[in-house]
Order: sequence, then C-alpha cells, then structure tokens
Amino acid sequence: MGNCGSRVKNKAQCELERLTAVMDRLLPQIKHFMDTGFVAPKKIIHLKMTEVYSIVRGKAGKAVEFGTKWGINRIGGGFVQGFLINGGGHYSDKKFCIEALKLHKVTFQIAPEIFGYDRGGHSKVNIKRAKKMGVTHVGIAPAGNAEWAVSEAMAEVIKKCERAQVEGCIGTIKRPIYGFNKPDARSKAAMGTYGQRAIFGFNLRKLLREQVKLQMAAT
Repeated sequence: MGNCGSRVKNKAQCELERLTAVMDRLLPQIKHFMDTGFVAPKKIIHLKMTEVYSIVRGKAGKAVEFGTKWGINRIGGGFVQGFLINGGGHYSDKKFCIEALKLHKVTFQIAPEIFGYDRGGHSKVNIKRAKKMGVTHVGIAPAGNAEWAVSEAMAEVIKKCERAQVEGCIGTIKRPIYGFNKPDARSKAAMGTYGQRAIFGFNLRKLLREQVKLQMAAT
C-alpha cells in the first residue's frame, strides 16, 4: 500500500513539474498576444500535447487545422508510406521533397524511377539532388516561369496521374474506417501510432484486394 501511494505521489509530482515547465513557456506567449494582438510563434495550443500545432490550410470551412504534420509517399502499386515531419508546420515543402525520396531509398534500397511533387518543392537544388539520388524522371512541378525537368509527355503523365493518385490515397486514409483524422490520442507518440495503423490498414486492404483479383483471374 505504501509503494502504491509513493508511485501516485511521484506521478503527481512529475505531472506538476511538466505543467510548470509548460506554463513557463505559455505565459510569455499569452502576454505577447495581449501586448501585440498577434499570436506568438510556435504557440502552445494543448497543455497535454505541447508538440501539436496549428496548420494553416486556407480552405473554405477549414482555414486552420490542429495536430501534427505528416508526409505521405505513394509507392509502386498504389501502396502508401508515411512519416511524421519533425518541425511540423514550420517544415518547408522543399525539405520534405527530399525527405520523401530519402525514406523511399531507405525502405527499398533504390530511388523511384518517377518522382512527382507539387511546386512547393521546386528548386534547382532539389532537382539536382533527386537526379543524383537516382531518380530517372524528376517531376517536381515548376514554380513561376521555370520549365519542367522532364519531357512534355512525362509532365502530363505526372500532372494527370501521379499527383492525383497521391491525393486520392491521402483522402482514402482520412476516411473514418481507417481513423487517420482526429485520432483519440493523448500524446504525439500515440498520434504517430494511430497514423501508422491507418496506413497499415489501407495497405493491407489493398493487398487483399489485389490477391482476390489474381485468384479470380487464375480461375
């Protein structure tokens, strides 16, 4: 009984110390808002999960979302892989563009033949780095008046197929059946677990559908 009471006391003490540390950061942010009318950078929005942040989307009915930011790769056969982006809302698309390629190469020990990404990741440096990593067709959409780094025919394939299919996969894992959106998580680590579980569920269902197609074709 004494040990149980000691554990409860230690847990309460740790939580009090954690909240004190959070408030040491939060109170100056509150004062900054009261003094200036502007939200402080990296504003704490959740006392329990201080790592979550606001993500400005600028969409009708969804101007801002709250949570953690994910990177999603669509790989061969329509499967997906995902990872939490360190740095969250302050992580640039240019950095993610290369991180996505690095993740693919670590997983499969080879770069993708075709790599498509939107104009947020465009830069001459990124195009050179992608080619150096072994990508044959670097389909990063050009920004401004820049030209595609691939042929017109390949650019059309990437614009009409590759990017649309990525968006379709992202939309699918956000369906309630997978639970990627608004997980019932109490920590950033739990949010990562829920996200990977949703991605695993998506890939598993797709694998089973492909197996069924092969069995039906064989009969």
